[in-house]
Amino acid sequence: MNNSCNCETDSDSDESTSEEDSDYSEDEQDSREPRSTQGRRRGRRKHHRRKKIVWPPPSNATPTTSTYLNWNLKPLHIGNPKLGDKMQLFSQTGHHLAIYADGEVRGTKDENDLHTYLEIQSGGDTGLVRIYGLLVKLYITMDSHGGLYGQWNRKLESTVFIEAFQASYNTYLSKPHAHSRWYIGIQRNGKIKRGPRTGFGQKAIKFLPRRSRFE
Repeated sequence: MNNSCNCETDSDSDESTSEEDSDYSEDEQDSREPRSTQGRRRGRRKHHRRKKIVWPPPSNATPTTSTYLNWNLKPLHIGNPKLGDKMQLFSQTGHHLAIYADGEVRGTKDENDLHTYLEIQSGGDTGLVRIYGLLVKLYITMDSHGGLYGQWNRKLESTVFIEAFQASYNTYLSKPHAHSRWYIGIQRNGKIKRGPRTGFGQKAIKFLPRRSRFE
């Protein structure tokens, strides 16, 4: 008789213990896990954190494609197998990008204006380009205030832009001012939009390449 009572008591205590264990919250169960398991979980969390990319890169670092992807942009393959690098750049605001002999850069709605005939040249690395006016033989340059003008010296870093996609359009981000996100842009009235007033996603900075004139 006594033995059977003791067995029932032991079974009851086992059931109560299992119920108490199941009542632990998930956080308490995590805290009771071995340190090695917790360490692995923390390691996975660190692995999934986005690495902070510094722009501009240190002087001793070699620029890479991943550097430019920090701006959520996709580097373009320069040129076209059939039509080459010559094109017109038509802004989403309704103007063609043009560069004139006096160095002025502005937009024009005249698609027959020869000042809109441009050539996209390599800027020395993937995604980097220079924009060259075929008629006036000048490079589009961005100054320290975000203005645009024509420059004959292609060796200046201010003539280099980061060419990338935004939807179906191309954008041109000034390489020296990439940390400030200054783009080439044309306002609705055809005037150039200064770099500090431009921003990602604006219509003013989106250009559609037109190569039909060079077919």
